[in-house]
Amino acid sequence: METKMPFYNVLNMLLIGLILIVGVCLAFPDLAINLIANDVVVGLSAGGNVILTTFVFAVAYEGGYLINRLGSVVLEELLKKTKLIPYNDDYRKYNEVKKEYPAMDILSREYASSRTNIMLFLIIMLVEAFAKKFILALIAFACATLFFFSCRKHAKRITTLMNKI
Repeated sequence: METKMPFYNVLNMLLIGLILIVGVCLAFPDLAINLIANDVVVGLSAGGNVILTTFVFAVAYEGGYLINRLGSVVLEELLKKTKLIPYNDDYRKYNEVKKEYPAMDILSREYASSRTNIMLFLIIMLVEAFAKKFILALIAFACATLFFFSCRKHAKRITTLMNKI
């Protein structure tokens, strides 16, 4: 049996990682400029744009994947324990409901995406605060808050549908 990673997952992890890189560059612009101007990077870009681009995308993907896992393992557990979101982890019931309501897949994907974005913007908020870029930290906090409400909305819809059966 061959298992393939959906394009959606690859794209989602990559975009999350790229946003993280931008957030770090905004927090530490001098470091970003020095890194870009580094002889190794300049040498690579002169002779191997493909290598440099592949490296940046690989780092972005891994960063996005790490944020996704942190959201799943740490943030979701915190949100469930503090009851900030409704949650029902009866996977058998979820699969039964999914047969009657195919939109469950979309709701679940949107829930996971919102959770990942909460984690992303909380990390960016901490990086910006550490760099004393408080306006950017406040913007990141606002984004995290927006995604929290989105996450809660999707979780509520999922549990409501699960409670119907």
